[in-house]
Amino acid sequence: EPRAREDAQCNVDALRTRLRGALDAGDAERCRQTLLDAFAEGSIASLADALVAPTFHEIGDRWDCGELEGYQERRSCEICSRALQELWRRLPEPPPNAPLAIGGSPAGDHYSLPGQLIELVLRQGGWKSMNMGSNLPLASLAAAAVTHRPKLLWLSVSHIEDEAQFLADYGKFYAELPPSVAVVLGGRALNDRLRPKLRYSGFCDN
Repeated sequence: EPRAREDAQCNVDALRTRLRGALDAGDAERCRQTLLDAFAEGSIASLADALVAPTFHEIGDRWDCGELEGYQERRSCEICSRALQELWRRLPEPPPNAPLAIGGSPAGDHYSLPGQLIELVLRQGGWKSMNMGSNLPLASLAAAAVTHRPKLLWLSVSHIEDEAQFLADYGKFYAELPPSVAVVLGGRALNDRLRPKLRYSGFCDN
């Protein structure tokens, strides 16, 4: 067991090194193949948590420290996004009676990869999932919920420009949702200080 765990961790570390190198070089094909190799060995959720998230946290830190140019960070996001679209095409269609989940990120939050990953995780789990995108006003996301009547609505919040405005917008948003919709929140911007001020059905730390 310990040896198996050690081998698995070595494989994850190797994949992470490959992905980081591919993104640094702007090598879209190597990024694509790395994600496909990771997908062949596990779930979308494990790929997201063990590979994509830590790689982009590192990219963000290097950008903040001036080790990467802004275009390199943006290019990495675009390359990874295209590779994730291929994973979507490889997942089976959900059954006709599958429950619907929709979601997105609020206005001011331009991080697109979390929504893509959530959409993929739900689809692999048998849901009909519909990512409405990033930088989306909460009033518009509420309108989508009224129109489509999902069983689950996710909100990924990686960045908040104005906390007071976000809380006001979120309160209106939540009040407009159909009562049958379960709201699941996540994202690094929803810290322990902000979270108790929100109403929701569930919160995800990863």
